[in-house]
Amino acid sequence: MKPLSDISIFSVSPPLVFGNRGRRIYSSPREQGIQVIPLLMNVSSVQPFYSDALFRGRVGPQYRHRQENVPYFGIEYVREGSLAVRRQDRCYLVEPGEIFILHPMEDCEIATGPDGFCVKDSLSVRGALLEKFFLQAFEVGEQDVFSQFDSQKLDLLLDRLSKLAMKTDVEDQIANSVLTYEILEVIVFSRKRSPQIPKLESLLNFMRSNLNRRLTLNELAAFSGCSKTTLLLAFRDVFGKTPHQKLIDLRMETAAGLLISRESLSVKEIADRTGYPNPMNFSSAFRRYYGIPPLQYRKEKINASLFSLSGVSL
Repeated sequence: MKPLSDISIFSVSPPLVFGNRGRRIYSSPREQGIQVIPLLMNVSSVQPFYSDALFRGRVGPQYRHRQENVPYFGIEYVREGSLAVRRQDRCYLVEPGEIFILHPMEDCEIATGPDGFCVKDSLSVRGALLEKFFLQAFEVGEQDVFSQFDSQKLDLLLDRLSKLAMKTDVEDQIANSVLTYEILEVIVFSRKRSPQIPKLESLLNFMRSNLNRRLTLNELAAFSGCSKTTLLLAFRDVFGKTPHQKLIDLRMETAAGLLISRESLSVKEIADRTGYPNPMNFSSAFRRYYGIPPLQYRKEKINASLFSLSGVSL
């Protein structure tokens, strides 16, 4: 991705092909080299994520598409050639191996780049949780172009999605929803590690020093000096977990250590030190994590240690 030097291509819109209640789509005549793959057509409005259409193929020099205030999320995956793209007043040249996002309810536009052609996949995504969960929670709304993702995995998922064309059974709706989420996840989370990823060891030390209180993603990102998205990517890349899941690991590991090394501490005191004001919640969380209650864990570990010191083999 690089800034587009000549934005004159966006000075005049292509022909209007749809307009209703403020929603408008402008497009050049459909290209002969594009394969249209209609996916789920009668999906439930409560489906969390789903793809309703996939377009695959080659477009020529006259190709143009613009959308305003449409409620779906568009993915433009460039394979060969290039695309000139615009989101509001930001313009870029998108090259092979990169993805441009057409955000819902915004003014977005794409056109064939200076190569004179583009081989691409275009995916239309909708869903009840698209905006609240995906765009906001993952901060995708701040980004226009993605370039570091697992392209082989994405290709596999798109091929699997294409096999669901025109299927309307409940099982197919579920499969479509799952595949759509996996596609979105690959685009956002499978990026290569950036040299700007924060030093996680200092952050882990900060988390260990503050296990007794609630730590938010905002606070962890601020301590690291990075965005929430960068922090999520870093934890997923290094630990295969979210910061919240890693925090649970640290709390449980600390609790287990205190149960063995500080026999005078009650379960209530250990719960309080590790961020669980309610001892019952702590005991339930500990049992889920280790498979046994805290006091049983203490007894078994201490007995095992005593047997080991006495030279008795268990």
